[in-house]
Amino acid sequence: MNATTSSVNNNIKSVKMAKTGIFHHVGTFLLFVAAILLLITTISAPVIGDIAILKVMLTNKSDLRNSSVTFGTFGHCILDVAPPQ
Repeated sequence: MNATTSSVNNNIKSVKMAKTGIFHHVGTFLLFVAAILLLITTISAPVIGDIAILKVMLTNKSDLRNSSVTFGTFGHCILDVAPPQ
């Protein structure tokens, strides 16, 4: 071991890591959970046909049409609406 190697080892030992506490781990955990939830939402939206946050059934005072508005993760969908008169 020569003089340069021992001085490099002394410099490495003197460098200390910052203490971030528990907040660093909580933030990392929340970021990981958000990524997993985004992955589940993105995969399940095209695969599962009837997944919605809110579904509104519209009454048209007739048995001919059963209109509905569905609000989901990627927007809204209006089904079985009568044509404009």
